[in-house]
Amino acid sequence: MSQRLYLRPEQMTSSRIELDRDQLHYLSRVLRLKSNAILTCFNGQGIEWQARFVQLDARTGSLELENVLREEPPTHAPVTLAISWLKGAAMDTVVQKSTELGVSRLQVLHSERSNVTVDARRTSNKLRHWQQIAVSASEQSNRLYVPEILPPISVSELLASSGDSRQVMLDLDAALLDVGALPQPLTLLIGPEGGWSDSERQLAESHGIQRASLGELTLRAETTPLVALAVVRHSWGWQH
Repeated sequence: MSQRLYLRPEQMTSSRIELDRDQLHYLSRVLRLKSNAILTCFNGQGIEWQARFVQLDARTGSLELENVLREEPPTHAPVTLAISWLKGAAMDTVVQKSTELGVSRLQVLHSERSNVTVDARRTSNKLRHWQQIAVSASEQSNRLYVPEILPPISVSELLASSGDSRQVMLDLDAALLDVGALPQPLTLLIGPEGGWSDSERQLAESHGIQRASLGELTLRAETTPLVALAVVRHSWGWQH
C-alpha cells in the first residue's frame, strides 16, 4: 500500500507544498522516507496527487506535486451520522470506523440521557481531536474526502435543519432498517448509552422521522452506528 498524506486546504497554494513540523516528522521519522521518495497526497476535497518528498534538513521539507492520480466529485448521497456524545474512547472508535465506512459528516448531539458533561473548552479540544482521527482514518482507508466533525447540537435543532436528507432514528422495538437500493442523502440518528427519551421519540415522530432497528440484539452505543453504516453500504452496493 502506498504512503498517503493529507494536505490542509491552506497549504495548497502552489505545486510546492511546505511541510509543517508534524508532517515532516511523520514522513521522515515514522514512515522513514528518504528525500526524493514518491508518495500520494490528497486534499480531503476529492483530489489525489503523486508527490515527491524533498527534505532539505532535519527541520525543513516539502512536497513537489507531480501529477493528479484521482479526482472525484462530491457524492450525491452523503451520509450524516448524528450521534449522541459517547463517553471515554467510544467516540474515538466511532469517528475512526465511520470514516472508514464512508460517512460524509459526523454531527455530535446533545441528548437527554447523555452522561457526558461538556464545556466550551472541552468541546473545542475534542472536536480537534476527532477531526484528526478522521484525517488519519481517511489516509489509511484510501478516501479522497475527509468527513467533517460538527459541533454538538440538540436533537430538536437537528430535526429542524434536515434539508433534503432522509432521517432515520435507530431505536429498539422498531422495524428493521431498510434504506433501499437507491443511494440518497441520509442522516442516521444514534442515541446515547441509555437510549432515547420518550420526549425525543415523540419529537422525532412529530417531524415524521422513521424509527428503525438493527434486530433483536442489544448493541453497544459505539457498535450501533457501525452496523447501521455497514447495512447502508451493503444496500447501496458499497458505492460512495
